[in-house]
Amino acid sequence: MVRTYDARVGDSGSRVRAFAGRSATFVKGRPRSQQLVGGGLALALLTAPFGGFESVSASTLLGSIEIGVPMQVGPFEVTLEKVVTVPDLAPTVTPEPGRKLLVVVASVENTGNRPWGVRVLTDALPAPADGGIEANDLGKTNADVYDYDDTSQIRDINPGIRHKAVLVWQQDEDWSGDSVTLTVDELEWVGEDTVLRLSDERWRDLDRPVAQGVFPVEVRP
Repeated sequence: MVRTYDARVGDSGSRVRAFAGRSATFVKGRPRSQQLVGGGLALALLTAPFGGFESVSASTLLGSIEIGVPMQVGPFEVTLEKVVTVPDLAPTVTPEPGRKLLVVVASVENTGNRPWGVRVLTDALPAPADGGIEANDLGKTNADVYDYDDTSQIRDINPGIRHKAVLVWQQDEDWSGDSVTLTVDELEWVGEDTVLRLSDERWRDLDRPVAQGVFPVEVRP
């Protein structure tokens, strides 16, 4: 089962799925195999011990996010794999002085019929409020996204392409928690914008949480 966390599924906007309160609807998904390839960020992250990752619902009013369970977030099918905090992912990602990195590894596939910028994904997966996340120079806390295998920064995701993605936030180096709360915001498909007169055919973040999960964080010193 793929859990759906958007107001409308499909780039054409031809299918609408409404939420009853803030609970998620479900659509049938096909099983997918995963392959781990060592190298780059993969090697850096594999040096941390992982295991026993299980999430619990952060609120009975919201849908749940779980490790290994696919969820449809706008045009993307996302499966979270693990969460870790590290001093750096050198040489690809090095935090500013006084900071470290909070990293979420996820499988991400564009299931639509057109390319989408990764900002759609990072808008829908905001920085965890309890993760000690530091804003960048522009005051933003959106994650940067990198390819797990070749370390390149991901900016756009083409249809049918599945990435092993690494979502990275800069984190206060004094953060010492053992878990973080990850949230999925509801996305709305705007086929024709007759209200704000912005661009048509886009995904809009409603800044309204529809699913949450509390995840243990492996700390790599």
